[in-house]
Amino acid sequence: MEQYISYMYRIYPNDKQKELIAKTFGCTRLVYNTILSLRTPLYNVCKMSFSFYEWQNFMVNCLKKKHDFLNEVDSHALINSLIDQERAMKNFFKDPNQYGYPKYKRKNETHLSYRTDLMNNNIKVNFQQNKVKLPKLGWLDAKLHREFTGKIKHATITKLSSDEYYVSICVLEDISFLPTVDKKIGLDLGIKTLCTTSDGKKYNYNFDFSFYEDKIKKLQKYLSKKKQDSKRYRALQLKITKIYQKVTNKKEDTLHKIVSTLVNENQVICVEDLNVKRMMAKNKNKRKNKSKENTSSKNYLSKSISRMSWYTFTKFIEDKCKQTGRTFQKIGKFYPSS
Repeated sequence: MEQYISYMYRIYPNDKQKELIAKTFGCTRLVYNTILSLRTPLYNVCKMSFSFYEWQNFMVNCLKKKHDFLNEVDSHALINSLIDQERAMKNFFKDPNQYGYPKYKRKNETHLSYRTDLMNNNIKVNFQQNKVKLPKLGWLDAKLHREFTGKIKHATITKLSSDEYYVSICVLEDISFLPTVDKKIGLDLGIKTLCTTSDGKKYNYNFDFSFYEDKIKKLQKYLSKKKQDSKRYRALQLKITKIYQKVTNKKEDTLHKIVSTLVNENQVICVEDLNVKRMMAKNKNKRKNKSKENTSSKNYLSKSISRMSWYTFTKFIEDKCKQTGRTFQKIGKFYPSS
């Protein structure tokens, strides 16, 4: 069975390539925001709407002539920013309460990315030399920890707030499902341990959160004494961001290993359907209503909930089950399982 699978690798661009990537981020943002600023009053005042191809022609014939620097970056990245906006508009008209109206892109976002398509073999991967070729950027050094054999469709270049660069390569691969096993399991999500199976087995993170939290707390104390936007302020801010990113990477690595174990050993996996957002909001409201004298560690439940990453865990299980042919089932909140 053929499936689209994304492989994410860390890349190490040189200074010239970093400059071009930053320029591409800026150009895609300019195209997206300009089209959105024209689209909104046209619909609100005149009740007019244009198709994707008309906006694309406007970008090629007007925007590119007005701003010459748009011709210096990857053209597929600019078109894909329009495709993303078109999809966002369709989602808004389909269900306004769930999706909301598209928002303008900001320069200082923590997560910057653009997508480019395969055309005339402009995206290549060399596993022997640990290099990736991307449009306009050429060959980049990369950490290729996993190999693939499928056909490349497109690539997404991402820059995180920790000043790390990644490329996610979407591949069409022929996937064979795992052999069937006669075993079903239910998972109970918790705070002290990540989850407890119906067999009584417990899974948890293999590192101590408090070690990194104390480290961040100490650095943030130093940061508060620095002059804002100074060199030392930005250097310390980057150091804190890198610690946050390290914790995220360690969490995701642990979650992937736990999910792989659960999916390989069980045919059916059942997880309780929790409204995490509401649980955290409810706890925050309780803390606001209580006086400072009665505040205790028990009132900070929302921090413990967010730390465990329940949503990410269940999402990983769901995706892995689809990929391997396993059955994933969410159990309702009010189902009498006990």
